[in-house]
Amino acid sequence: MEEILDTYKLPYKEEVPGVCMDEKPYQLLDQVQKPFQVKHGSIRKEEAEYKRKGTCSIAVFVQPRANYRHISVRKNRTMVDWAKEIEYSFTVIYPDKKKVILVMDNLNTHTYVPFYKAFPPEKAGNWQNG
Repeated sequence: MEEILDTYKLPYKEEVPGVCMDEKPYQLLDQVQKPFQVKHGSIRKEEAEYKRKGTCSIAVFVQPRANYRHISVRKNRTMVDWAKEIEYSFTVIYPDKKKVILVMDNLNTHTYVPFYKAFPPEKAGNWQNG
């Protein structure tokens, strides 16, 4: 935890962005009944009953000091999906950066293994070299 706090204290450098990444599963819900009609200015009231319409996975990359965020939605949340999100971030969002400081949780899929499942060995190995 101390390493994370030290990372947050680093001075802002545009050439070395500090990026926080998180992902979570999300339920897609639909209303069973229409919201109740209320008078103008009143709080909208809805029935608590819902219909489940599936799930998805949301990935968020936030660069707080640059006032930037990128959100993506995927059908699944697998190791390969995570590796592809990281690849997108580094090759599309930060293609000209030699280094990106990535802060994320310690989920068991957040290792180098997903890169070898998602990409050819020569490309996957490049991630380890910085």
